[in-house]
Amino acid sequence: MLATDAVKDILKKNDLTSGDIAKKIGKPTRMVWDRLSQQNISVSRLNEMLAVLGYKVVIMPTDAELPEGGYEVE
Repeated sequence: MLATDAVKDILKKNDLTSGDIAKKIGKPTRMVWDRLSQQNISVSRLNEMLAVLGYKVVIMPTDAELPEGGYEVE
């Protein structure tokens, strides 16, 4: 799963929109939508959006178990 797809899934599960993230991070809705439309996104931009959703980017060993509610991204 792409990182942007994980963010979209989190939004859907929480009945939120890209506009909701935009308001929380003080960016234009169009900018957030453009970020979520990309195939690749920087870790800093991803972290900025995830933080307001209660998530974070983590690097962990490949043999570690994915926690409940976690996402594995490509």
